[in-house]
Amino acid sequence: MQHMPKLHTVYDIRNAPTINWPVYLFFIFTALGVLIFFQLRKNKAADSALSKIKYACLGGSILSFFIFLLCLATALRDHSLINKIFDEKQYNIVEGQVQDYHPMPAGGHDVEQFRVGDLYFTMCDYDDGILGYNHAASLGGAIRANLYVRILYPTYGHIAIFGLETE
Repeated sequence: MQHMPKLHTVYDIRNAPTINWPVYLFFIFTALGVLIFFQLRKNKAADSALSKIKYACLGGSILSFFIFLLCLATALRDHSLINKIFDEKQYNIVEGQVQDYHPMPAGGHDVEQFRVGDLYFTMCDYDDGILGYNHAASLGGAIRANLYVRILYPTYGHIAIFGLETE
């Protein structure tokens, strides 16, 4: 009888933050722009340089607010999609050794690729638009050649890693 390795959870998308921290920077830029605008507005001097700065801050804060809203809407949409996938059990699990492993170089400019069973996975730390685990080994990720893994992935769309357990 073959000994099954003891697995531990490395990643579960349900535990990932709904909104990533950089999104909050746009909210901070919005608040700072509005604050600067109102502080400069109090200054009644007819200095045209201050007037330009005042309206540049207002314009920047409006732009930052729209970017914040767009990022927030995208994050909430993704969160809803993830919940739907788990609620409707629209996922599969593959288990086995990592094969055909191609690591991403430390400098980037490539992707990390590997196969488990008949499924091929591709990931890259520099692609924040893809849901799921995207942490390459060269930057501290958990996947290595011949490592025994269990991967949970959605049954439609891009084959993303929504859950990762390793030995």
